[in-house]
Amino acid sequence: MVDYAAKTSALSTVLLLATVMSWVSAEPLCLEIDGHKYRRLICREFESPDDFRRHVPRSESPKDTWFLLIDSSMDRLPPAAFAGLNVSELVFSNVVLSSLDAPEGSEGPLSGLEDSLQKFVFRRESTLPSSWSQLGNMTALRELHLQRYLNLNLTRDFGKLPPSLKLVFVFDSSVNRVDDDWLVDLTNLETVIVRVTDMALFTRSMLPKPASKLRTLDLAENQLRAFPRGIGEDLPALQFVNLEDNRITSLDENDVAPLHRDTVLLRLIGNPMYCDCRLWFLLDYTDRWHYFLCQAPEIHRGRYIKMLSEPELRCGYGPAPEPGVVGESPAPAAHASQPPAQVAPPGNSSASSSA
Repeated sequence: MVDYAAKTSALSTVLLLATVMSWVSAEPLCLEIDGHKYRRLICREFESPDDFRRHVPRSESPKDTWFLLIDSSMDRLPPAAFAGLNVSELVFSNVVLSSLDAPEGSEGPLSGLEDSLQKFVFRRESTLPSSWSQLGNMTALRELHLQRYLNLNLTRDFGKLPPSLKLVFVFDSSVNRVDDDWLVDLTNLETVIVRVTDMALFTRSMLPKPASKLRTLDLAENQLRAFPRGIGEDLPALQFVNLEDNRITSLDENDVAPLHRDTVLLRLIGNPMYCDCRLWFLLDYTDRWHYFLCQAPEIHRGRYIKMLSEPELRCGYGPAPEPGVVGESPAPAAHASQPPAQVAPPGNSSASSSA
């Protein structure tokens, strides 16, 4: 976790430098930063494949290279665009291409990364491969990040990514489609993070079964309207489930009970829970978990669920609330709380000056 945080901090520094570069000039250019452990190449405003030949430093380095390409638009990348640079992390931020695929009978633009690329980040509506099979031969790939997209399609095609993949990260995006078996073929996944999206449903069927190595499932700040049913099944390595700040209004013990073991931490903070007798079971559950303040009924609003008692959590408040909606009457949907603000679109007025 510390190593991951350090890498994230370093990437933030690189992105800041990239932003400064965008203020200084609108011409194609590259900046090379030779650090203690890593070399960083930051390139921007590329308009043609020739810009790679003219501006990318081609000196070999024994150090892992982080390559950031931002605010660039061209028909295609050149063949083997990053070969020979020892690129371990590749970031596309607002990189618009007619296609990222290899032309028929030609060497692909990502050729040469097969043994070095460990992390691939696509940001700000950068062009994605037509099929994830384009990355299928990246035998060192560990992480795939998708950030700030409109209308993402999370399909079973993800299963064509290499079996080496350990982390999938989706952030600050709207989701057009999610297949029921989205990640089912990625049997070596250790971490799945989907945060700040409009995803309303996550199901156990989206993950491998068994998912013998999955340790972290982070689904915070989405629009989930129900606890993911079956999420405790065939996940022997699971340690952390984060459902913070969604729209979950009630829980079924049959769904939650499989997670009630010493090795799992569950976060439920920020969900608009309707606290009644359906939640009695939580009173006997571990205090290690991060629970929630009740949203309704009014008598319990703002109270921590674990501070209530069974007599206080009566069954006579009315029917179970509609998933994702908390009400105060026998027809709770008629008095439903307003949904949270929609996720901001990935593209905005400041996007052109930020990586």
